[in-house]
Amino acid sequence: MPKVTANSQKSAPMPSCSSKSKTPTVSQVHEQNSTQNDLTTESEDLERKAIELVQYLLIADQKKIPVRKIDINNHILKDQKKYFPAILKKSRDMLQSVFGAKLIEFDDKLKKRYILITSRSDIRRNINLISSEEESAKLGLLFNILAIIYMNGGVISDSDLWKALRKLGVDPDVHHEVFGDVKKLLTEEFVRQYYLEYVRQSNSEPIQYEFHWGFRAEKELQKKDVLLYVSKIYKTEPSQWKLLWNNCMEEEANQSSTS
Repeated sequence: MPKVTANSQKSAPMPSCSSKSKTPTVSQVHEQNSTQNDLTTESEDLERKAIELVQYLLIADQKKIPVRKIDINNHILKDQKKYFPAILKKSRDMLQSVFGAKLIEFDDKLKKRYILITSRSDIRRNINLISSEEESAKLGLLFNILAIIYMNGGVISDSDLWKALRKLGVDPDVHHEVFGDVKKLLTEEFVRQYYLEYVRQSNSEPIQYEFHWGFRAEKELQKKDVLLYVSKIYKTEPSQWKLLWNNCMEEEANQSSTS
C-alpha cells in the first residue's frame, strides 16, 4: 500500500484574517438606538397632540361653533403643523371609537372648517339631553324653524318666517324673555353655528333676504324625521305630502346604499 505521509494530506482551509466582520460597531448600535428612540418620541408626541385636538374639538362643539384649520394649527399643533394630516387622522379615529362622533370637514370661503356630528337627528336628541332650559328652548325653536323651511320647499323669505313665528307666539320684533333678540338669534347665532343660511334674494328690489338649511342641519337632521314631526302636529300621515315623502324615501335609500 502506498505510504501516507503528513505532507500528502490536504489540510482544511483556515478562515482568512482579512475577511470583514458582520458584527455592528458600537457607534452603529448607538445610532440605531438613537433612531428608534426618536421614532418613539415622535409617535408619543403625535399621540399627545391628537388627544389635545380631541379635547379642543369637544369643547368647541358645546357651542356648536365650527373650528377653523388655522385655529387648530395656532392653538394645538403650533410647531408641529407639518404633521397636521397624521394628527387629524388620529383624532378622527379617537372621536369615532370613543365618542361615536364623526368629524366633518368642509370649505367656507375657501377656508377649511370642522364640525362634530354624533348622530342624525342630533337636534331633537339634544333638546332632551341639555340641562339648560334656555338652550333646550333655543333648540326647540330651531327645530320648528327648520321644519317651516323644509315644508316651504327648502327656502323661505325672512318676512314670511317672521309671520310664521308670530303664529307660534314668538314675535321677532319684541324682546323675548328666553330667546332675547329673536332676529339676532336667527340671523347671527344660528347662522354662525351653520344651522341656518341667511342670504340675499337674487335680483330683489328693495333688498330682501331668505333662509335655507345650513350645513350642520343637513348633516344632523333626517328630513323624514321633520316630516313625521309635522305630520304628528297636523294629525295626518306623512305620505299625504307625496312629493316630500318620496324625497325622504330616496334619501333613506341612498344612505342605506352608502353605509
